[in-house]
Amino acid sequence: MFPREIKKQDWVFISTSIIATGLSFYFDEEIENVFRESNFRTKNHLPIDYTLGAVGNGIYPLAAAATLYLVGKQRENEYWVWLSMLQLKTVGLAAGFSRVPKYIAQRHRPNLESKVINAWNWEGPLNGFSGNYSFTSGHSFIAFSWASVTASACKENKLLVVGLYTLASLVGISRVYQGEHWASDVVAGAAMGYAFGKLSYRLQTRNWTVRKRPSRKIEN
Repeated sequence: MFPREIKKQDWVFISTSIIATGLSFYFDEEIENVFRESNFRTKNHLPIDYTLGAVGNGIYPLAAAATLYLVGKQRENEYWVWLSMLQLKTVGLAAGFSRVPKYIAQRHRPNLESKVINAWNWEGPLNGFSGNYSFTSGHSFIAFSWASVTASACKENKLLVVGLYTLASLVGISRVYQGEHWASDVVAGAAMGYAFGKLSYRLQTRNWTVRKRPSRKIEN
């Protein structure tokens, strides 16, 4: 079933993502060095943690989906209920799948490299299951999966689509800014999250919602 969901144009995206991730590896140390030398970072990460960070760890996306579900139920809007469940499933699964590459690669985070910046410090694969690993960015994975699946369901709303991907991009940038991830972690996480959201949408609309998906034209 899975291979059938990969379309021809998807291979272009997959190839481009692999190339972009590969190239970004060679800029990781340079980017990290620029942040350190410029003293651009702040020690107070709480504002980011409670805004963009909460988007990337899934708290705000799940809260938004739960709110959409309750409002949809109250207003008897079946489309909102359907969309909220689509988001809840996707974000929940993304949170789990985003951990897989971390434990396989077990890459050290940049903020753990104290004096000598080394972006090639990997302990994987599968060298135990404890540790705070870097590759890929779980926040970027979750943020882009949520943005991707929601944008797929609401693609006629261009403003919303742009807003979703802009927010997800800011989440990724914030992870590099905080020193939590290398740039390549974010590029890979964003690409994987985007693909995961698209796949989730295709699977759920083809397998069970294609016949049950409610019309948007529902009178409240």
